[in-house]
Parts: sequence; structure tokens; C-alpha cells
Amino acid sequence: MRQQLLTGIAAFALAFGTGAALADEEAELVINGEIEIVTKTAAPAHLDGALEEIMSGWRFRSDETQAMQADDFDNPGMIFVDQAMEAWAAADGSEGKSCASCHDGPESMAGVRASYPKWNADAGEVVTLKTLISHPMESGQRKDSSGNKIPRSIINRFTCDFNGQNVIDVTMEAAISTNPYFEFEATVPEAGEFKFTWYDDDGSVYEDTKAVSIA
Repeated sequence: MRQQLLTGIAAFALAFGTGAALADEEAELVINGEIEIVTKTAAPAHLDGALEEIMSGWRFRSDETQAMQADDFDNPGMIFVDQAMEAWAAADGSEGKSCASCHDGPESMAGVRASYPKWNADAGEVVTLKTLISHPMESGQRKDSSGNKIPRSIINRFTCDFNGQNVIDVTMEAAISTNPYFEFEATVPEAGEFKFTWYDDDGSVYEDTKAVSIA
């Protein structure tokens, strides 16, 4: 698979006459010769049996692009880093404070984004819900191998309730892809049960529940 990918990239470069040399797949990204950026690591647990490791697309870029991204003076993306630093220090809001007023520095926020939103059930704060149903979302326009039209089967509505109170009610159109996925937030003020319901326009109804407890 890796050889096919590299062959495909090489063919693309030749076809379009880029003239750019393919990068060394084993190259390491070090910004300004000081800051090491991880571009290859062991695959996470949910990919066990599928992949042994995962790699950043940076490893497959041209030598020129790799060199440019390793120098924060040449890298045009650093313009936005500068803008972010200005926003970090800019006072705002009714208190006239900036992010820098309360935090030691941007580095002190490392990893914070990955933990949002925080959930404090006692305070009635929010929790992120992610739902996915395995469904073909068949349009009714295709035919099977025998030439027979495949019956239409579309999830046209999705609802979520918590302890009998509606949280979200979504109407879907035929253009939605297979295996519809939703991610949304909800307030969880108490222990209870989420009920998820998917409605198919062939009359089928699919349900699932998830209990929530408060320690």
C-alpha cells in the first residue's frame, strides 16, 4: 500500500511537470533546528490490527516544502501564529483582561483544547454527544447486479431525548451520506438516560439508549 501511494505521488509529479524532488520519508520535522514535531508515531488503540503506525503528510511533501515549513521565517503559516499571539495579549471583555492576564503563556494551554468541553454534572454544564448509525442511505435510484432497482431507504429524521425531554430533532435530506454521524452538546443536570431515535422513510425506526450516572 505504501509503495502504491509513493508510486502514485511520483506519477502525479511527473504528469504535471512539477520538477520537485520527493521528500525523504524518514525525514524529521525540526522547526528552526530546535523544536521537534512528531510526524510518525505508533497507531492509536482503535487502529489495532489495521495500522502499526501513523504518519503526517509532511513526510511525503517535496524537499522544498519540508525545508520551508522547518523555518518559521520562510513559512507563511507563521503569519497566523503572530496574529494569535496578538490576540493572546489583547485585552477584551467587560473586565478588560487578556488571555495573558490569567495564564503564564500560550504553552501553559498545551492539551487544553483536547479536553473540552469540561463536564460538571452538578453545575448542569454540557457534555458532547457523538452518534453514528450504520445505514446505506439508499436513494432508490441504483440497481443491483441483476438489474433490479434497489428500494429507497433513507434516514430522514434523527432525535435525541434526555429523561423524556427533547435535546435535538433533525430532519435529513436524501443527499446525506451513508452512516449518518452527528455530534452535538447537551446539558446534563441529573442522572438519567439518553434516547436516540433514527427514522427511516421506509417506515423503520431504530432506537438506542445510553444511561448517564453522576458520581
